[in-house]
Amino acid sequence: MNFIRGLIHELPMEARMLDAGCAEGVLVEEFQAEGRDIKGLDLNYESEYVQRGSVLDMAYADNSFSAVLLLDIFEHLSYSDQLLALIEILRLLKIR
Repeated sequence: MNFIRGLIHELPMEARMLDAGCAEGVLVEEFQAEGRDIKGLDLNYESEYVQRGSVLDMAYADNSFSAVLLLDIFEHLSYSDQLLALIEILRLLKIR
């Protein structure tokens, strides 16, 4: 987690981030408290920090995030869903 925190701290404060599959949203809460623009998404959890939803069909606009975290989630997806998740993340990232 220290590595992930370090990477996030290298991003500009205004960078919009998504923690996809964030469970309770521990990192979302932490980085929102720092004033960062980070959203949380999880299939099985919802709170003031986390919106319920699937990494296979995320309800966000194209090119809307500078960074997308997918921590401890990818290996739990079925092989056929892994490509779908990556395509969905690519759609959300501001790289085009």
